Amino acid sequence: MIDWMVERAIVGKYIEIEARRVTKTKADFEKFCPVRSTRHLAPASSGSFGGAPEVILLDLPNSGANQSPSDFYIAVRAMPNQPQTVYASPTADGYQFKTIVNKNALIARLTSPLSGSFSGRYDFAASLIIELPEGELESVNEQLLLSGRNMLAVKSSNGEWEVVQFSKAIEQSPNVWKLSGLLRGQGGTEDAMISGAVAGAQVVVLDDSVVPIELGENEVGLNLNYRVGPLGKEFSDRYFTTVSAQGGLREITPLSPVHIKARYRPSGALDVSWIRRSRVGADVWLGSEIPLGEETQAYRVELTNTAGATIWNAEVSEPRLTISQTEILAAIGSLPASINVTVKQISQRIGDGLPATKTVQLLQS
Repeated sequence: MIDWMVERAIVGKYIEIEARRVTKTKADFEKFCPVRSTRHLAPASSGSFGGAPEVILLDLPNSGANQSPSDFYIAVRAMPNQPQTVYASPTADGYQFKTIVNKNALIARLTSPLSGSFSGRYDFAASLIIELPEGELESVNEQLLLSGRNMLAVKSSNGEWEVVQFSKAIEQSPNVWKLSGLLRGQGGTEDAMISGAVAGAQVVVLDDSVVPIELGENEVGLNLNYRVGPLGKEFSDRYFTTVSAQGGLREITPLSPVHIKARYRPSGALDVSWIRRSRVGADVWLGSEIPLGEETQAYRVELTNTAGATIWNAEVSEPRLTISQTEILAAIGSLPASINVTVKQISQRIGDGLPATKTVQLLQS
């Protein structure tokens, strides 16, 4: 009898089969013919073949010169790899179409914990080990790295996403990658970097497969339900994943100031200064100043004791101020050996931004 032997199957939006004709006896057919399973198929789990997709929502900092705080991001992994539609609603019904995700994101997990580090320079000592079920990574030179290549988002222990870049990628074993030559806390995500991440934490490669969800002005910061599933399928849990999240907040949160300097005068006054950062267009060096990124320039300065309690605060409109010894004594009664100075840039939309803190020695021991 004439039969067909399948030599290769390619699974995508459609299943493509390559086979060749073979001649077999009935005994050969009975020997090699696979037995049809009598098991009932269980409901498909998230990301499995034919089931609802795996969905990750990422509230990330502004990545460019866009000054419209209306986006946050979605990564999807589905089997088969096919376009996925995204709908959103503040309730359990009334969903409205948001966008289409055209292809699977590269979603991985940490195989070991990632500890806190430093930002602003290369970390050549540490490495990041991930398990990546599909796809490949590559090493890049410094010029490509600094232009924005090889960027990851790592889910940190504080619930925020740390943006990390890597210059070297080596596949140590099948699907296990060692990433080194790291730039940590990119895009102002130092708070997530300091928290570190546990083994098993989600990692998303930030390439063109991770797309923005355009939020309306009244949707920024609002908890929305998102339903994500394949284009053309029925709007049911069989095919659609439902997740809830607030979006667009990180993009409009002012970054923490840097290079805080505090000098204690002989008179007892405390001079404090810092350098602001901008969440918009800060990597463009054509002008003498980076864009402000906010409607007005305003900062909150706080003095806290060693227990973390705020004992004095003020708002200023420039990146410096002087606190007299009289003000310090009036706030705390006596002069401590040290004090913490915390500075936050203020946004009219969201309030205080991310903090930067410096410990100042006031009394010589």
